Amino acid sequence: MRPNRPATEGLNLSADASDSLTDDLSDREFFHRFISADRAEPGPEPVFVLLHDSGGNEEDLLSIVEAGAEDGKANVIALRGLFDYEPGFSFLGPKQEFVPSEPCFVDRANRVSRFFNWAAKEYNLDPAKTVVFGSGEGATLAITLLFVHSELLGGAVLIRPKSPFRPKPLPALPCYPILLINPKSQSSEERAASETLAETLFDCGCSVRKVRVPANAHFDGKVVKAIQAWYKKVSATDISIECAL
Repeated sequence: MRPNRPATEGLNLSADASDSLTDDLSDREFFHRFISADRAEPGPEPVFVLLHDSGGNEEDLLSIVEAGAEDGKANVIALRGLFDYEPGFSFLGPKQEFVPSEPCFVDRANRVSRFFNWAAKEYNLDPAKTVVFGSGEGATLAITLLFVHSELLGGAVLIRPKSPFRPKPLPALPCYPILLINPKSQSSEERAASETLAETLFDCGCSVRKVRVPANAHFDGKVVKAIQAWYKKVSATDISIECAL
């Protein structure tokens, strides 16, 4: 990431405030950082949207922009979760309040989708070129976004995700490029869960690539190289939501 590129920070509203938002947002729902691409060509460049794990913040995933944005050809939006979650924030809710059920996941995805709609207008973004990077519970939220608001996304990188639920009926997501990154040291139960998630995404029609990395490879070179190789391939064929129509 180039630190000298301009950054814009948004203001965070309370969780209750998001319930009163309309389709025409006049303010930002989430505290976020926006790092604009160095525009070499007319029109919107790709945008990477970063969703951190619970307990983290909007700075956690910025290093992964090395996978594609370091050349200045992609915008970056790093979101901060709405809820306090020691030692940081969460997109899902406080430990003592969040109920891991389908309605809760869908509610959180709806809140994020309203921000996506606002950001697309504010920053001149193309949903077809939007790649969501999620880690942990941020990755689980990204999956929910795929299930219920796929029109806002063009692809996703999911680091240690869990399957929040299996939607019925399954959404049609042909051509959506997905990269699943999991540690090699998963337990048999965790491995079975990740395989079930991959099968669900396959059943939706997604193009899924699975990569396993050492357990201590948080966002080190192995993870970055895996993302680089994946993004180089899918960007060469144009990450476009049009292929799903």
